[in-house]
Amino acid sequence: MTMTKRFARWQRLEKGMTEARQVLDRLAEIGINLEEVAQQLEDDGIEKFVLAFDRLMDTLEKKRAETFREPVDRQTLHNRQSVEIH
Repeated sequence: MTMTKRFARWQRLEKGMTEARQVLDRLAEIGINLEEVAQQLEDDGIEKFVLAFDRLMDTLEKKRAETFREPVDRQTLHNRQSVEIH
């Protein structure tokens, strides 16, 4: 990447920084603690991920248990796979 392109990217990143700082300062002035808000969002996201992951693991465990409930006839399994592939 050329120096001109790097400088152009830096300029775009810097654009609006003054206004952004003013908005952040104003949030604090009206009693909004950005760190608390960010922590709450992170906590909520983690909780939702854990719940979804646990449901996925439960579903996979049930499917695994169903799969191995009955003995597998290898010839029948092979014939089914051959049909599904073709």
